[in-house]
Amino acid sequence: MIESADMTATPAPEHLHAPFALTAIILAALGMAIALIHTFAGPFAPTQSIEVSIGEMAAGIREAAQRAMLGQEQPAPTVRAWDIDRILQVVAPAAGVFAIVLAFVGMLRREPTRLVLFGVAFGAMAVMVQVVLFVALLIAGVILLCHILTNLDSILG
Repeated sequence: MIESADMTATPAPEHLHAPFALTAIILAALGMAIALIHTFAGPFAPTQSIEVSIGEMAAGIREAAQRAMLGQEQPAPTVRAWDIDRILQVVAPAAGVFAIVLAFVGMLRREPTRLVLFGVAFGAMAVMVQVVLFVALLIAGVILLCHILTNLDSILG
């Protein structure tokens, strides 16, 4: 008599039962890649040199101070244009936030905890890259502005 082979089905890998967590991981990785590429390879839109930007900032401070002393109105604020750099600055953390939301949906659907945690962690990292960069640039900008204001008398001439 021939023995029959064991016909029990092997369980599918856990990632096949976790569509939301997997999508969260992929989306978070994409957001992280966009953030890092933009940080280290950008800016992609044409920009002025830093010297020209600092000079225009100093001139703008001087003109605003003169208008304030004379009681004149300040010019109306201008709307910042949407260029590729601004779009990438929004897309990267947005992908991270969507990844976190998808990971929580996966958690509610009882998808594997490890994959859900990976989705949340990668999503948080995609957001934090942009936040840390923004805070670092904000601190550098405040330091630069303080130096410009302390030297305003030589700028005003």
